[in-house]
Amino acid sequence: MRIRTLIAVLTMAAVFAVARPASAQDKGAVNLGVSYTNLTTWAGGAHQTDPLGWLASVGAGVSKSMAIVGEVGGNYKKETILGVSIWEKQHSFQGGLRWHSSKGSKMTPFLQVVTGVTHFTGSNAWTLTPGGGVDTKIGKKVDVRLQGDWMYMRDSGVNANGLRLGAGIVIGLSKK
Repeated sequence: MRIRTLIAVLTMAAVFAVARPASAQDKGAVNLGVSYTNLTTWAGGAHQTDPLGWLASVGAGVSKSMAIVGEVGGNYKKETILGVSIWEKQHSFQGGLRWHSSKGSKMTPFLQVVTGVTHFTGSNAWTLTPGGGVDTKIGKKVDVRLQGDWMYMRDSGVNANGLRLGAGIVIGLSKK
């Protein structure tokens, strides 16, 4: 319970630190991101790491420092049970808001909160994912993204927590 409170407080503090008055904000650009991810989940005293994963995101700026974001991701792990190999799969479909610094430096930190559904084999869980990271410019419209998220999942009264780490690229599209 304490870690959730700490994450919520840090997220709110960071949002207020980068937020600007609405009168000073301009409409932002659209970007597409693709990342490799690694997900470790904890539930009921056990944990599991799904080392193979991906995350695709699209962000549409509503101001210079805030965007509406949509994410689709998948994480996988191969298990062998009684000599038979099976793939455990987890897919998430989420949307929310991303706040980022608009100071124009080479490195742009961001915070985001997305929510949606995560599908496991045979079940769906409501998911809330606060997180953040940094985009580092390597070209005019290309950034490298490092990201970390805390995934809270709830299915039929059972809670699970996950730490998702990712690295990938972001392509900036022209402003509308």
